[in-house]
Amino acid sequence: LFNRSEKYIDLKEYIKNFEGFRIEKTHFKIGTKIHSEDFYYAKRLFQNSFYTTRMAMLLAIKIKEELRDTTEKVLLVGYEMYSELLLSLTEKFLKYLGFEDEKVKHFIMQNDDENFKFLPDTTFKTFLKEYRTNRTVIIVPIAATGSTIKKVESDIKREILRYEKIENKKAEQDARKLAESYSFKLRYIILLA
Repeated sequence: LFNRSEKYIDLKEYIKNFEGFRIEKTHFKIGTKIHSEDFYYAKRLFQNSFYTTRMAMLLAIKIKEELRDTTEKVLLVGYEMYSELLLSLTEKFLKYLGFEDEKVKHFIMQNDDENFKFLPDTTFKTFLKEYRTNRTVIIVPIAATGSTIKKVESDIKREILRYEKIENKKAEQDARKLAESYSFKLRYIILLA
């Protein structure tokens, strides 16, 4: 598709053969009991602003319909770096729809060798200080099961537990009650594979 000077020979042919969205007739293990004949490489889909902008618009409208009160703090939580564009755009459209600028934020949970970290770190630390006043919306761009959302929820609750014990000097039992009682307002899986 490219010649030696790296110019397109046939742009339509390049787009037609662009790799990354679907690999057919293969065997892909999603979990311990789930297997698929097709593999969907959705990172490319969610890192393409052409598609992601439209998804973010629809998601922002849906979130506004569900939450209604545009004066409350809203925190969008995504999973892995490929959700960053979707979250950034959704945040932008929520502000456009009337949510107050300083009250809509987002962060992502990223898997780092089975240790999860939250980025940007400053947004996550602010969330921990104010978690009781946030309406938290979890957005997972693509999932095969509902376990990803459960993983995000349990890791955030684990961090709330740790925060309450260390920063607020709560007893284990009191900190655990606070963490377990934390409620996530909305949960979305954009594509279910």
